[in-house]
Amino acid sequence: MTAAAQAAADRPYKPRAAPAYPAIGRQPEVRHHIPSKPNPWYGSVVEGDDLTVQQRMALADLGDRAPAEIMTVRRYATDREMYWGTDNSVRPYFEFTCPVVRRRADGRIYVISPIGDVKLIRDDGWTF
Repeated sequence: MTAAAQAAADRPYKPRAAPAYPAIGRQPEVRHHIPSKPNPWYGSVVEGDDLTVQQRMALADLGDRAPAEIMTVRRYATDREMYWGTDNSVRPYFEFTCPVVRRRADGRIYVISPIGDVKLIRDDGWTF
């Protein structure tokens, strides 16, 4: 790991407070899919199931090492996903569940994202 990458990893960050308004869903109605760069926070949702199909497949691949803890993860919507105005409107966010793979000593958490990849998130449940 380079010195710059290590410094970025060790840099403290300010935890985000939970917004005072509800999430707008698990993922946008219309997804912008780029084959060469898939969004890790999109997945195939099955009604009535908290996890996506890809998360279930990743858990099956882990077998006996499958995590038992599941946490709520939040991420803000991007400009490309939706428009929310320029008049200081509150920024919409998505909320979904992810299985926890492991916790780091600095508090950040590795989770299985909705596409089935392992991703690093903040200890307060927000994506970077």
